[in-house]
Amino acid sequence: MLSVLHRVRAPRRLLLVLLVAATFSVNIEPRQAEAQVSGPVILVDEYADRVVFWALGFPDQSDGVVTLREASGVVVRSMEVSGSLAITGEFEVGVPVGGSVVVSVGGVTRSVSSPGAIFEVDYVRGILTGTGPASTSVSISRFCMTDSCPAELIARFDSGGTLTADVGRGIELRDGEVLSISFDRMWTYLINVEDRDGEFSRFFDLPTDGSGFVVFTGGTLGDLVAATTAAGARSVFAIVDGRWVGYTLGAPAFVNSAFAAEFSGTIRRGTPFLLVMP
Repeated sequence: MLSVLHRVRAPRRLLLVLLVAATFSVNIEPRQAEAQVSGPVILVDEYADRVVFWALGFPDQSDGVVTLREASGVVVRSMEVSGSLAITGEFEVGVPVGGSVVVSVGGVTRSVSSPGAIFEVDYVRGILTGTGPASTSVSISRFCMTDSCPAELIARFDSGGTLTADVGRGIELRDGEVLSISFDRMWTYLINVEDRDGEFSRFFDLPTDGSGFVVFTGGTLGDLVAATTAAGARSVFAIVDGRWVGYTLGAPAFVNSAFAAEFSGTIRRGTPFLLVMP
């Protein structure tokens, strides 16, 4: 499952809002969008527990309503708005499967529907996988709030509706940053990049032979053993009070008793260990 999405407001839309207030045909920035805004348009950022919308180019000085709807058209949430060339707000609820955001202001109604995509990130290998609309392209980048955004990756769902992208290699992500996955710049998923509990941090390279230091993201001894197994290691060591203690996979309990005694409780996040490969 994805980690909790980063609760970041969307100041990167600010430049776009200011530009739209002056003209109906502008480049969507600072997300380096190539699409043009011509007339009313809706931009949506989807989070795990909320959705942020931007309604641009609707009739000025007119009242209206913005609704979040299920695929069947049933209204989940609604919000009254005062029309301007740039309207923004949020619904603090997850987007229903196949849901949509509908904006009606000054007699003009527009809607944008969720692509219905689901994404998961392997934080150890830096691989993004997803299911979504078949044969559809998305742009993937590191979230930023300035014009100098990093280069994007363009990935595509295959004919069966699955996607795989090497974001660890293609995009230099660090702990706490946000991965942006955008459909035509109109509907964007934002995923917080952070290590999950019970793993070795993906922000340190795992050894492939010999031995090497790693950082554990916290959890139980069972989690540590599972992470060691997943890394393909033979054993794991730690320094406790100036001495080495180790745990060898598959060894009798008495061999690992000293290590098990030292780490019988919760192992704190950020604890370093030495992995020894076969």
